[in-house]
Amino acid sequence: MKMKKMSMLALAGLLSLSVNAVNAANFNYNYVELKVADAIDDADPTITAAGSYDITPNINLIGDYSNTTLDSINGVDLDFNKYSIGLGYHTSVNDNTDITANIKYIGTEIELTQGFNYQSLGDGSGFGVGMGVRHKVSDKFEANAAVDYMNVEDATDTAVSAGGRYYFSDSISAGVGYTSGDFDGVDGSLRFNFL
Repeated sequence: MKMKKMSMLALAGLLSLSVNAVNAANFNYNYVELKVADAIDDADPTITAAGSYDITPNINLIGDYSNTTLDSINGVDLDFNKYSIGLGYHTSVNDNTDITANIKYIGTEIELTQGFNYQSLGDGSGFGVGMGVRHKVSDKFEANAAVDYMNVEDATDTAVSAGGRYYFSDSISAGVGYTSGDFDGVDGSLRFNFL
């Protein structure tokens, strides 16, 4: 009797994972994206290239690279570069809502650039963790929100973001958002979903 109960519990757990994997298919986690963010300060806009790829029904590889020109004097730019690579997790709450989480390695570099010449002024590394929610308001519109924590070279930042995404088709969408943290700003993105 005890073995039968354990078997039934194991079967229920497998069915639950299968249902979550099916429900998670409502959102696509296979994409490449170009984002432009304008911080509310003197820095130039930040350009970010990002991507995500599902390696299991609920786990995806994530990565991004961004560049910001902090200052420019006589053709010499002071640039801040950041990249990250990590793993994301996503599961459905219901047919229209996914909960997401991620953990990633973060690398940063400050450099002086003039044309194709550059000189590194120093680099750093650390980690980031985050949680978010994606919700389908309609077939064409998604609302999203996230909280992200970063620790790079003992400097920490907690950023809260919220935004929306409009789907022109299953493959192409555009998003807008607002982020509040060490750097407050608005962003716009163009995303291509594949698979």
